[in-house]
Amino acid sequence: SMTEKKEHDAAAKEKEEDEEEEEDSDALYSEVIPTAAVSDRFRNALARVQADPSRDVAAWSALITEAQILARDHMNAEHEAQLKLLESCYGGLLQVFPYNATYWSSVAQFFMDVSNPENLNVSEKLRRRAKRKLDRVFRDALGVHIVIDEGKDQEEKAVMAVRYGPCSSSIELWKLYIHVCVSDARAIHSDATSIREAQFGAYEVALERTGFVEDAYDLWLGYISNLKAYLRVANETNQHQEKQQLMIRLRSVYQRAIGIPMQHLDGLWNEYQTFETEMSEALAEALLAEHLPRLQHAKQVFLERKQYMIELKMNRLAVPPENTEMEKALLLRWQKRCAYERTNPERLSTSAWSQRIRQAYKDCVSVLTRHPEVWHEWASWESVGSCGGGPSAASEVYVQAERNLPDCALIVSARAELLESTGDANAAIRCYEDFVNRYPCSLGFVLLQKAVRRTKGIDAARKIFARARKVLVSPNEVEKNEVIAEAALTQGNAQEKDGENIENEKLVVNKMEKSQVEEETTRKAKGVMTWHVFAAHAEIELRLNGFREVASRIFELGLSKYSSFISCPPYIAAYAKILIEAGDEDNFRSLLERAISACEEASLPSDSQRMLWDLLLDFEYKVSRAGGDPNVLRQLEARRQRALGETTSVLPKILGDELARADGESAGLISGGLGRLLNRFELVGLVGKVDVKDDAPNGEGGRSDMSFTKRHHGHFIMSTAQVAPGMVNLSDRSKAARERMNTGMNVNQHQVTEQDDGIPEWLRIVMDALPICRIKTARPPPHLIEMALASLKNNQLPDKPTVSAPPMSGVAKSTDQNVSSVNNPITPKRMREAGGDDSSDEEDAMTAGHGSLFRMRQRARQTEQA
Repeated sequence: SMTEKKEHDAAAKEKEEDEEEEEDSDALYSEVIPTAAVSDRFRNALARVQADPSRDVAAWSALITEAQILARDHMNAEHEAQLKLLESCYGGLLQVFPYNATYWSSVAQFFMDVSNPENLNVSEKLRRRAKRKLDRVFRDALGVHIVIDEGKDQEEKAVMAVRYGPCSSSIELWKLYIHVCVSDARAIHSDATSIREAQFGAYEVALERTGFVEDAYDLWLGYISNLKAYLRVANETNQHQEKQQLMIRLRSVYQRAIGIPMQHLDGLWNEYQTFETEMSEALAEALLAEHLPRLQHAKQVFLERKQYMIELKMNRLAVPPENTEMEKALLLRWQKRCAYERTNPERLSTSAWSQRIRQAYKDCVSVLTRHPEVWHEWASWESVGSCGGGPSAASEVYVQAERNLPDCALIVSARAELLESTGDANAAIRCYEDFVNRYPCSLGFVLLQKAVRRTKGIDAARKIFARARKVLVSPNEVEKNEVIAEAALTQGNAQEKDGENIENEKLVVNKMEKSQVEEETTRKAKGVMTWHVFAAHAEIELRLNGFREVASRIFELGLSKYSSFISCPPYIAAYAKILIEAGDEDNFRSLLERAISACEEASLPSDSQRMLWDLLLDFEYKVSRAGGDPNVLRQLEARRQRALGETTSVLPKILGDELARADGESAGLISGGLGRLLNRFELVGLVGKVDVKDDAPNGEGGRSDMSFTKRHHGHFIMSTAQVAPGMVNLSDRSKAARERMNTGMNVNQHQVTEQDDGIPEWLRIVMDALPICRIKTARPPPHLIEMALASLKNNQLPDKPTVSAPPMSGVAKSTDQNVSSVNNPITPKRMREAGGDDSSDEEDAMTAGHGSLFRMRQRARQTEQA
């Protein structure tokens, strides 16, 4: 019948939609786009992105721009491939930068335009598909459409809050979400009440998730504006009950908004004040007095928080760390931002406070996604913080970190330790297993082996060691593969230049998830075998299992399988310690001699060989059967000195070379022999570090020993006769001149104070009477003052110089002033005090200059007038 046919068609259509939805949600997307449909700029940008997807930000921007142009020019059903191309580009970008709110907003806007029912340029199937993708964007980016059972405890709710909504602080995304909710309500419901409730519900969800951020004013304002619009309609239609409900809701929104530390609080307060006054002046006075302290506290917190919101670069793409100073400063600013939220400046309840801190960490990881320290800090707060979500939430943070940092063994180790501390050792082992399967490396296998040994015993740990030997490849094989790959790449480039069929070429662009090709490549990737795997397994056999011979055989196995291990000083040192404990002196010396020769052949720097030489010298002095034979030690010290390029002689190099030709190896023993002896004692631990400021013996030797130790290590005190007082401080050009002079004066006064102990009392009185120089240097030292006083006492003073009074004009002088210039010399200063000529630029009135020329011309004019 017709009814059965319609039911059959409806069921088939519903089944088809379910299959499409399941495919869109779970499948790995890979669209094949013809190359002829894209531009040259798109190809160039795509090549740059494929070469360096996580660092070339400019290439991503160019790729998205070109895809948008293609999609805009071909917005019709016949060119849906261009729309899928843009979708693929967005998916590839969000795969590399999954927490960038700006591009999430662009993706949501794109899907919203495609799924618009009024858009007749796309097919119905593509429109439905875009709508499902749009819901998925809101779910993944904002955390909406996630059903959380109210019966769950707070820890499970915290896990859901961590897992979803990384961009929940994006106001633009929430605006799009509200717009979509209203559009869906209008498409489903015909009555205004249902549409209004759907709109209010969307606003409530948005304000609950992000109403506390600094930029949330637009959301609050939009909510209030819609409430006022509906309130005006209720007034016009005389719907009293609905009017009362809207007034209560509007009052509640106002009261919630004025307590949020955000922008434009004064404007909101004025609007709320007007609203309450219009309703009832008596009630308004009480309500305003009640909520005014909340407003003042919110404004204070907003000003404090604003200091920690400067230059956080919220729209920055999270490129891999480059360890620059700017990046270091950005990381420090984010750490301060999160630390401020942990102080609970708003005095919130536990749940609200936890939401603020968690959102701050979400914003932090969206900017610094590839910095493992921010993930670890967030997880640590969730685990042990005063209002954190607990170990489960912390583990979820580590899971999110592993998705973005799949090669970080530190994050994996932190998560495994957290799981093991909660008593779930099997989960910790699975964590290590997933890591070594995903990214096999030496550190991963070492951590896995230790965890397995703690929980499953000896045999299981040995199987992990055997597995590591099969999975990890030799360093020599890696170098060989790199050479082969480089040759193949060169050959492929040459063939490409010779010519290839571009028309048949296809582009594969991934969307939303990792492609099968990438996962297959990651799965097949093999790490490099390092000496740490053998050394760690040998330590387990020796310390935990108690099999010394097995440990020695493991070390020898490493040396025989991997020739590069012999030139690794830490590996040799670990093996040598086992030989020392076993008392095997011959094999110990043989091992170190082989290792030293291998290091010299590999041209390793002298600092890397120092460990081996120090170990050999320590052995010969403390452990050897010879018991520190002086002849053996001198020969070993001479070899060590030549190998490390050290010298204890203070003679010039030219003279030292001449002595080496004359005295041979004994030259170093003659000039710097005592320094060698001191170095030996320090190396074997007989002499410790010496305090430079302490001259008293410390029990390891006498004053002479301590004095030589200081000289040997270059600790000399510069005397005041060698350096002028204050010169060290005055030479520091990093300070201002006034600060340098003040510092120099303080240092010099301190030096003079230290010298005052031996000054006689009569000389101290004379020194105190001397003035300090204008440039704030110290007084002359006491011995110079004594020499000056003795010179004045033993020699006759010269006659006092005389100054004749110059002719004075303009004022008549008394006869008493015209006395002998010898008995009463008249200086220019006294002449000005007596009312003579005005002060001039020159001290001597007869000296030429602009002042004297002016006076001469003035006198000539006065004479002519007379």
